[in-house]
Amino acid sequence: MKEIVKEHPLRPIILRFDLTKKAPDFEKEGLEAYYRMHDSTWDTRMKLLQHKDELQQLQWRIDELGAQLLPMEHDLQLLEFAVQLRDVNDTPMPKTTGTFSINYGDFSEKVRAHNKAMIDFYPAIRGAWDWFDAYADFIYEKESWIEEDVYISLHEIYQHYEEVSVDIVALDRDEQEFYGVYAEVQKIQTDYFDYGNEVFDAYGTLHSRATAFYHRAEQVDERAWKDFEKIKPSSD
Repeated sequence: MKEIVKEHPLRPIILRFDLTKKAPDFEKEGLEAYYRMHDSTWDTRMKLLQHKDELQQLQWRIDELGAQLLPMEHDLQLLEFAVQLRDVNDTPMPKTTGTFSINYGDFSEKVRAHNKAMIDFYPAIRGAWDWFDAYADFIYEKESWIEEDVYISLHEIYQHYEEVSVDIVALDRDEQEFYGVYAEVQKIQTDYFDYGNEVFDAYGTLHSRATAFYHRAEQVDERAWKDFEKIKPSSD
């Protein structure tokens, strides 16, 4: 028996062969299938890690856009009070004493800038969402990233163990080690799904919050213009 190590980015594949035996075609096909199990697992691992990193970037942007809303929401409540869209006793009316001054032009520009930022951000979140949904559908349908015929080809080697050149004991040991790594990738997959749901829920919350904010800002703008029309000097 000769030990042969096939280097693979996922893990080294260590098998033993009886070089006095000629490998039948089904053995060659089975081992090629075994190598493909490693290929698809490695590819899946890298894709999941890449898309999880993408989710992290999206989460940071969601947090940033949410933080930008906070001071504007505070100013909006004061403006609502100023144009009599909010009663001073309303909650959560921010507490203030004396007079206050808000540059309405600056406030309006910040609202427009935030709205544009949300619009610009949407393609990124939509792209990540589409990949998440497509991969979830794929796993739900296939249950694994490894093709079913791969297992069939590999199983044939075990069925005809007396005819093959590969040592069945070494193959079984190596396969069990592979499934240890496979389980690690499954854990990455679970973490990706959990984190994806968390990020997309956070975006949904931000979107609802921003939409409500823009609507309230429009109401303030409409009321302010109505008040201006009432006090505007007549051109007659």
